[in-house]
Amino acid sequence: MTAKDVDPAFHGLSHKPGLEVWRLEQDGVVPVPKADHGKFYTRDIYIVLKTSGSKAAGGVAHAVHYWLGKGTTPEDAARAALKALDLDIAVGGKSTQHRERQGHESPLFLSYFRPCIIPVAGEKGQADPASAEPSLYQVKGRRFLHVRQVPFARSSLNHSDVFVLHAPTKLFQFNAANCSKQDRVRATDATLLLKQQSPNGSMPVAVIDDGKADDASSSEFWDLFGGFAPIAKKGASEDDVEAKAVPPTLYLVTASGLQEQAKAPLKKNMLEGGKCYLLDTGPSLFVWFGKIATVPDKRAACVAAEAYLSSASKPPCVQVTRMSERAETAAFKAAFAEWPLAPVMGGGEGGASKLKAMLRQSGMVDKAVARGSSGAAAAAEAPPPPLADVAGEMKVWRLNGSNKTAVPAEEVGRFHSGDCYIIQYTFTRDRKYEYVVFLWVGRDSTQEERTSALAAATRAADALRGNATLVRVVQGKEPEQLISLFKTNLFFLKGGNSASYKADATAADNTYDPAGVALFRVRARGAASTGGSGAGLFKAVQMDPVAKWLNSEDCFVLQTPTSSFLWLGNGSSAADKDAAAAAAEIIKPGALVKQVAEGKETSVFWQHVGSRGEYPAAREGKEVARDGRMYQVTGTANAFKVLEVPNYSQEDLISEDVMLVDAHTEVFVWAGVNAPDKEKKDALDYALRYLEQVAAAEGRSRDTTVVRVVEGYEPPMFTALFPHWDHAASAALADPYERKLALLQGRALELSDTAKRRLAALSHQSPSATSSSSTPHSSSTPHSPHSKPPLSLTISPALIKGLAGRTAVGPTGLSPGPSPSTQRAAAMAALTGTLKGEPRMAHSASVTAPHSEVEPLKLSKSGSVSGSVPEGGSEDDNSEDEVDGKKSGARAGAGGGGAASGASGAPIGEEAVEGATYAFDRLIVDSRNPIRGIDTARRESYLSDADFRRIFGYDKSKFYALPKWKQDQRKRALGLF
Repeated sequence: MTAKDVDPAFHGLSHKPGLEVWRLEQDGVVPVPKADHGKFYTRDIYIVLKTSGSKAAGGVAHAVHYWLGKGTTPEDAARAALKALDLDIAVGGKSTQHRERQGHESPLFLSYFRPCIIPVAGEKGQADPASAEPSLYQVKGRRFLHVRQVPFARSSLNHSDVFVLHAPTKLFQFNAANCSKQDRVRATDATLLLKQQSPNGSMPVAVIDDGKADDASSSEFWDLFGGFAPIAKKGASEDDVEAKAVPPTLYLVTASGLQEQAKAPLKKNMLEGGKCYLLDTGPSLFVWFGKIATVPDKRAACVAAEAYLSSASKPPCVQVTRMSERAETAAFKAAFAEWPLAPVMGGGEGGASKLKAMLRQSGMVDKAVARGSSGAAAAAEAPPPPLADVAGEMKVWRLNGSNKTAVPAEEVGRFHSGDCYIIQYTFTRDRKYEYVVFLWVGRDSTQEERTSALAAATRAADALRGNATLVRVVQGKEPEQLISLFKTNLFFLKGGNSASYKADATAADNTYDPAGVALFRVRARGAASTGGSGAGLFKAVQMDPVAKWLNSEDCFVLQTPTSSFLWLGNGSSAADKDAAAAAAEIIKPGALVKQVAEGKETSVFWQHVGSRGEYPAAREGKEVARDGRMYQVTGTANAFKVLEVPNYSQEDLISEDVMLVDAHTEVFVWAGVNAPDKEKKDALDYALRYLEQVAAAEGRSRDTTVVRVVEGYEPPMFTALFPHWDHAASAALADPYERKLALLQGRALELSDTAKRRLAALSHQSPSATSSSSTPHSSSTPHSPHSKPPLSLTISPALIKGLAGRTAVGPTGLSPGPSPSTQRAAAMAALTGTLKGEPRMAHSASVTAPHSEVEPLKLSKSGSVSGSVPEGGSEDDNSEDEVDGKKSGARAGAGGGGAASGASGAPIGEEAVEGATYAFDRLIVDSRNPIRGIDTARRESYLSDADFRRIFGYDKSKFYALPKWKQDQRKRALGLF
């Protein structure tokens, strides 16, 4: 049987991301119009195909679901199972298939039909009875709602659940006395959906609180039930029956039926590629197809699974999942005592599958459902979101046990691999201070120092009004958001000053010696790192002086007691070569620098790096962010569980919970303002424990950056993970239930004056341009806290920060830069100023710097305790909650010059013309002279091709090949979203 032999309705599938739905009828399946997606009749059967990803984004994934209404017979259920198999064959035979029973749908299935599914009694084609009889619905679920119709009777009510009564002329939401606040919040979604489905969407709504019967609406509600009377404390239903876990049992599907193969412990080698198996774990039933199993065998397995459910008297809550060999789900693998966690090729859930399998095996996961991911190539195109959207101030401390010592200004930007540092970034918004605290952990620091440093950083962040974002960064994993804070060159040196490092007898002290032999890998920072001409800021990392650390795509400075070698890899960029030359002057000023091209090394060079040896021809692969995976976290740091939230949105960040979002390059843990104090306290430990499981499951580094986020103070690097972010939705501004209730009742939500100011401040996060001044911007002149940055600085915050003091900026973007003959001299002047803490000069000036004026690279004072602050103290003078908006670091205001007219010369206030293109400053969100009538969701499409390439760095076709969330992230950074 091939794709041509399946139901004709499954021919010609587009394989485009999205949802397709069919209804099963006697003679086949018929497509369900998109307008009716989510409308399920209780006596019908539906086939659903969810397609995610794309070939351009790394691959297409399919999930097939067959939904069985409560009126489904066993014979119809078997027929539906075969139709789902036909659909699997039509999409290539690598889909995962799920059986969905009405009232027990999986979170993955429910995530397709938000806010919820409200099944319709009967079957399609029957006339909806125009009955005056009210309908009563029971609503359950914290994130994914299960709405079921119950008999319209007082006995159906109880004191534990939320109910919605659909009377002929009015809707009533009954909030039981013992239901949680979140139950009430989510139930309003069901009530609102019923209201929208009513004639004209204007049916009035009344909210009834259990125990309060003294108002007109309550009297009206109880009168419909024949008057008030006591109700049950908790309702009981067959839908509440849960399947008990049993030892995993494996069955072989044969021509004569099922044959038990083995009970736990199970091993992967029990599965043969030419056969089909059933695996029963109690709450779940799995059907496994061998890669060379025949279609008739697969069909027999599908029918056998349906028969097994009936013969074993399984409750309707049992989840049935079918899969092919090499496309196994995490839950299936977790039932086996032995299952190699090697990368899965050719389908399945890939690394995420292995991760969740390991989490399950460790008892940490309750449920896990796959969520699509995008290709790394597309992800790499998008720049990282900024750390914050306003100017701020940075302070740096070096840690030594329980003490922290302020790093002198001339040493800021120098880190030692045996030490840990705290970097505090402070900015103001809404006249209040906000903070981001980084803990930088040297790769050679001791475990004792790491533990005390994490505690110190946590205490420091907790002391800052409780709103600080805390970021743990391990050396070598620095995110661009941290790197871009430093307006100076960065040196990562070996050795350390902490007492625990010096006392560590297990490691030799290899602290950097300015008079000894040292090898530095030097890479340009910012825009220069992409291969542009000219020298700029750089990052120099000290390596062991051994040949194996060389790399053909990098440049190295080899320091010796008497001179320096500048080793240039054959594949290195011009920017890296310039950066390495500048670094050599700083590392050993005045010394002879011998330039060495790869392959032209002398014996003296090899002598200093041990001997000639092999080394890589290319750089290590760069980690890129992926579509995030969200988990709810519960328990304690030593015994916690995670529950995945598929196809997540901002609404899944419930104020009473702690959530974890894994973006691969960073792991975020978000603490709701109303979450239990113990869970909030353990939030960072949750993420670190999670990383341990990730490292064991898929080989990822335990050193992945971890970010702790507080509700209401989410940084752009976190909000960029969500397709759409609404600051007004935060529980820190308004009660979520009151917000939903206002929407339900069609009234405006009343916010406090403080919340209004906060929301107004947060609403201006996207950088935007208001000036077209052609004056070059110099890094020696910081942005005024009351003026918005010039147009050129909105191109990319991280990009521009890396260009400080190097490139002249004009109204049309980045200038070509200086001629090659002036690059080195001007770079040396700028770098010398940086090292001495002097202001930089704009690169348009040609300046020379004698070697005698270049300060050599020095080791930080060993063991210095002068100026140290005990951990209980603070050197931060920003202690007032309210601050004067005129102080440095205040939120950017609306200053700046007037907006320039469009490139086409369009007059102010002109309506958009179809096919016309417009200047960037007229398309941004906060434009002072906007073009009216444009599609605000596609502002970028009105740029000319040339302007688009200049601003985005690539053409439109490459941009539109990115996943939607990465497009939004890029546009948000430019002020176009």
